[in-house]
This record gives sequence, C-alpha cells and structure tokens, in this order.
Amino acid sequence: MNKPKGKDRSSDINYYHALTTSDSFFRSMLEQTKEMLFVHTLEGEIVDVNEAAIKELGYSRKELLSMTIFDLDPDAAPKKHKELLWQKDFSIQKTVRIESPHRRKDGSIYLARVNINKITSQNREFIFALARNLTPEKLSKEEFQIAQNTSYEIIETIPSGFFIYQYQDPDKLYLLHVNPEAKKHVRRDIDSLLGKEFDELWPEAKQSTLKKDFLQVLQTTSTFESEEFPYKDEQTQGVFRIRAFCLSNERLAVTFTNSSRLIEAEQKLHENEQILNAFFEHSPIHLFIKDEHQSIVKLSKSMETFFDKPIEMLINKNMVDLLEYSKVLSKEHITSMIQDDLSVLMQQSIMEREDVIANKIFRTIKSPIIVGQNKLYIAGFKIDISQQKAMEKSIQSQLDELNRFKKLTIDRELKMIELKKEVNELLKDQHKEEKYRIIE
Repeated sequence: MNKPKGKDRSSDINYYHALTTSDSFFRSMLEQTKEMLFVHTLEGEIVDVNEAAIKELGYSRKELLSMTIFDLDPDAAPKKHKELLWQKDFSIQKTVRIESPHRRKDGSIYLARVNINKITSQNREFIFALARNLTPEKLSKEEFQIAQNTSYEIIETIPSGFFIYQYQDPDKLYLLHVNPEAKKHVRRDIDSLLGKEFDELWPEAKQSTLKKDFLQVLQTTSTFESEEFPYKDEQTQGVFRIRAFCLSNERLAVTFTNSSRLIEAEQKLHENEQILNAFFEHSPIHLFIKDEHQSIVKLSKSMETFFDKPIEMLINKNMVDLLEYSKVLSKEHITSMIQDDLSVLMQQSIMEREDVIANKIFRTIKSPIIVGQNKLYIAGFKIDISQQKAMEKSIQSQLDELNRFKKLTIDRELKMIELKKEVNELLKDQHKEEKYRIIE
C-alpha cells in the first residue's frame, strides 16, 4: 500500500470525524446512500468511507482508513492524479467527473463513475468523492440491447405477416416496418411503400371498418382481432385474419395470416386422406398400421375376416387385446405376431414371414416407419398366397415328373449304347466289321 511519509493522518481523520458527526442528519445521509463515499486528503490518504464502499470493496473500515486511493485504482499514480485534479479550479467547476477502475480486496476490478468535489474547512482541504459501479448499468444496457435484438429477430422470423404503423393525429397510419413473411404474402415491393399512409397502401380496405378499428386500438390501448375475411386488389389476395395491438410512441403492430394457402393445404390433405381411406376400404390385401405400443392405428376392411368384428371395434386395441377378439388367429399366432412387432421396433428393420391361417397360407411383411424425429410406427400387410403356393406346388410336381421322365429316357439310352458297344466288341474279337457306329 502507498504510505504517506512524515505525516500522521490520524489528525485529519479525527478532524473530519468530528466535523461530520456534529451533523447527525448529514452523517446519516452519507451512510444510507447507495453510492460509495470516499473522503481523502490532497495526498490521497483516505479519511472516511461509508458502508456502501465497504460492502463493494470487501475491506473493513479500519483497513480502508489505512490506505490511499491509489491502492484502490490499479491505473492510478499520485502524479497523474494530481495533474488530473489538483489543477482544476473547483471554484469554477464545482464537480469533476471521471471514470476510473477500482480493485476489490479479492483482486476483482470494476469500472466506477466518480463525482469529485473539494471541501475546505478551517484551512483544511479534503476531496469528497461519490462513486458508482458502472457494471450493473452497462449490463443493463447490454441486456436491453440483447432483448431489443431478440425482439427484432422474432419479428423477422415469425411465420405471420407483421406490420408496424406510426400514428399521426388525427387519423393517419404510416407504414414503418414490414417483416419478410408479410412481403411474401402481399406479393409486392413493400420497401418502396414504407412511409405510405394506410389508405394508399390498402385501397380496397376503405370500404371496411378496418382502419377505424385500428385507430380505436390506439385510443383505448386495447387489442383487436378480426374474423376471417377475403381481400383482393391488384397485387394482394387471400383470406386474412388480422390482430392489432399498441406499441410505445403511438405505434401500432398488426399481424396477419393468409388462410387461403392453409385452406388449400387442408383441402389437399383431406383429399389425400380420402384416397388413403378408400385404399384401406377396398384393398384385397390385408393392411395394418400400429404404433410403438403395438396398438392398432389403422386397418383395411379386409382384416375383419380375421376377427369377425367391425374395424371400428379394433382401432386403438392392443395386440394383447386381440387374443379375446379373433376367432381365426390362434393364441400362438398372435403371440408370434407380438414378438415380430417387438423385433421390428427394436431392430428397426424389415421382417417377412409365412403362416398358415385357417387352411390358407399368408405372407406377412412388416416395416418400421419413423414420423418426425422419434415417432415410430409399424406398417405392413398380409397377403393370401394360397393359390400362388398351390401353383408353385403344381409346377414343382410337373418339374419332378419331367425330371423322372428325363431320367428314365437317358438311362434307357445309356443302356442301349452299352449294348451296342458290347456287340461291336464281340464282332471285333471275331475279326468282323463293327455293326454300330457310336458317337460319344
């Protein structure tokens, strides 16, 4: 710590203490203020601090009264400090404001704004400084900027159109801002329309009460939400729903959605759903979809043959429940189906098997289907391959018969060749000409 040489500061401390304690109100005010108080001599010796300074710096009062202001400022030096303060004419400039770093007892540093005054009493001069930690203030500004940027990002990325209008007395609404979604819906160069008045932007809306409703929102600081309504001009058309609410500085926020695309998408979805339902209704193949809990989500009409129950009674039933429903499927078969489902779910791979059910042969194929990121289903079908198997058996039987005929024919031919060879050999032994010509 910087220690002053050749001078006992106790007289300054005692004098200042006597000076301030004589006015209890003044002393109480200094202790209760949230700003840090430092009183020091012209040489920088600290003679008084308040509780706020003690709490912020982490030193005890006794420790601080043995220090100088240069111990608290890592960038300070007596010469620099004197050049900054001592040359100031406090009679002209009552208060000097500086920003200075302060070091706490634990070594951490914060930036402080310091208001400095000089006080004189009976030819004694003291520096009276009130300091405020700027970190919370700067954090608050940064947080505000982050919040502002976040709000802007939200406005720019929300899936609804977003307009901001500026109100001007008595009934004008000027366009200030438009987000990208609004530009996409209105199909025009909105940037060139910024600053235009509402009636100029939306000529067809003059026939409605929309602008009047917006002005009412500004006057009453209420919220307005419209029913769906059709709108069409040279560039914009659709079925819209609008919501309006107040912002600061007499500004109006208006969000809107164009439902026409949603309606088209819903119609397309409905059409696709009808096609799918018709396919499940009339398909000769037995189709099924189950969820990850092995509960039935969808079945083809043909599946009723296995359960002798309406499809509506089977939907949402678990495979275990089917043990009580089916008159065709055996307990062993349903148990094997459950095991197959678990295998498909766990291994997420395609499974294929053949079963005999009610004297018919069925091929079953099951496949995992992932919807979204983690929604897992089992989709599959059963197809009656009895006729195919019968045909395969008939064809195999014919092939077997042909093979037997071929075998008999070849064996007979081979035997004839052997006999001819023997005759030729006998003739050869008798020195006679061979009777048969054999081609190997």
